Amino acid sequence: MQIWDLADPGGKGCLDKHAFFISLKLVALAQNGKEVTLSNLSLPMPTPDMVRLVSVQFLLADIV
Repeated sequence: MQIWDLADPGGKGCLDKHAFFISLKLVALAQNGKEVTLSNLSLPMPTPDMVRLVSVQFLLADIV
C-alpha cells in the first residue's frame, strides 16, 4: 500500500493536519528501512529527511 493510501483511507484526495502528520511518519518509516504500515506508526523514528525526499523526486522527474 502506498503512503497516500494509508494517510487518506477515505479517499478524500486531501490530507487534514492529522493525516499529514501520519504521512510524514510513514515517509520516515520508509526512509529508515521499516515496513510502511499503520501498525508501525508507534515505532520510535527520526523525523523524515525532506532534503533527501525532494532530491529523489527531482532525480525521478528527469527519468520520467
